This record gives sequence, C-alpha cells and structure tokens, in this order.
Amino acid sequence: MWDDDTQMTVTVGVGDAQGWDNIQSVLLTVLVDGMEDTYWPMGREPLAFPTGDPGSTWLYDDGTHGDQTAGDGVFTFDAIATRKGDRDPNGFNTWYAHYSLPNDVGIRIIAQDKDGNSTIADTRLTIA
Repeated sequence: MWDDDTQMTVTVGVGDAQGWDNIQSVLLTVLVDGMEDTYWPMGREPLAFPTGDPGSTWLYDDGTHGDQTAGDGVFTFDAIATRKGDRDPNGFNTWYAHYSLPNDVGIRIIAQDKDGNSTIADTRLTIA
C-alpha cells in the first residue's frame, strides 16, 4: 500500500548507433488502457510527478534524479507516486473514480536523438 510519501523510480537503458552522447531526450508519459489521451482530462493521473508537471516528465542521465552514473545511457527519474488527494478530502486516488480495480495503466518512454530520430517503448502496470 502506498501512502503520499511513497515514490517509485523508473530507469531505462537507451542506446544509439552513434553513441550515448547523441541521445537528446528521454520522456516518460502515462498510458491508461493503452491510451495516451482519455475522454476525461488525465493531467497528473494516475501517476504524479513534482508539482506543476504537465502529465509527463524527463528522465535524466546526468547523475541527478536518482541516476547512478552520468553519461552511461541509463536514464532515471526517482519521484513518481500515485496521485492522491488533491480533489478528494479522504485522500483517495482520484483516478480510480474513472476505472474500477484491477486496471492496466502504463508508462510510455519516448527517446529522441539529436538527428531527430525517435523510438517509443511501452510498459504495462496492473494497479490492484
């Protein structure tokens, strides 16, 4: 059971034929039932990032945000949590008003290199 202080870390290994220094960015976004956009505004749901996020976050390979070794092609972000409380005085995750449990959510990783090439990888998490 997660509480408001519990956070998880996402770590992704990214490679490029021209070398790690050719990776320009790695972005993490949220999927719900395989959808990037839902009929209801997702915003920070079902995962939460630091205050002010647009519903996605960058992963880092610079020795910060939980990254162990700068410049090794392993991108990390260590401040992801379940969305809790903002609109619900009882502290329940407001995302669950839209779906019953268990339900599949996911994380989409979008990596882009300096040449404008990109790749997408999806994962699936089952929230029970």
